[in-house]
Amino acid sequence: TFSILFYLKTSKIKDDGTIPIYIRVTVDGTRSEISSKRCVLLEKWNKEKGRVKGTNENSREINYSLGQYEHKLHRIYTDLLSDNKLISSKIIKNEYLGVKEKKKTLIEVFCAHLNKMEKLIGKQYEKSTLIKYNTSLKHLLSFLKYKYRIDDILLSELDHSFIAEFHYFLLNEKLN
Repeated sequence: TFSILFYLKTSKIKDDGTIPIYIRVTVDGTRSEISSKRCVLLEKWNKEKGRVKGTNENSREINYSLGQYEHKLHRIYTDLLSDNKLISSKIIKNEYLGVKEKKKTLIEVFCAHLNKMEKLIGKQYEKSTLIKYNTSLKHLLSFLKYKYRIDDILLSELDHSFIAEFHYFLLNEKLN
């Protein structure tokens, strides 16, 4: 379900006749493209091997770079796999490029959901439901302040213990 392909992006031919080499990462049929920042003449490209033909210094240097890219992408894939993390072509591409995805927080997601609910009042939700959700948000904010002395928490930090503690907080602090 994971593959790497080097190919020429013929739609971007440079003035000197060279064509950029791109890397296609595919995971479960979904593709992402990465520029290798390398270019080659069409007649010097071996499409089957995904490498530059020839043994001159320039060909060896480009082929070495492509091998390094391939090695790094495989390492990222195996690291994600061994860490039991979600794997997609976009995640691999972002990891390769050093792009960090913004981590979402519980309150941020909760508020986004409330905003969507508000727009659907009368269509999919009643106003009383929104009021109950807003009350839940207030209790959640109160719990975060009381238990952790924070205003928000990353979704990645949530676990069964957090949920159990929040449940206990609701039963003992808010319902008494």
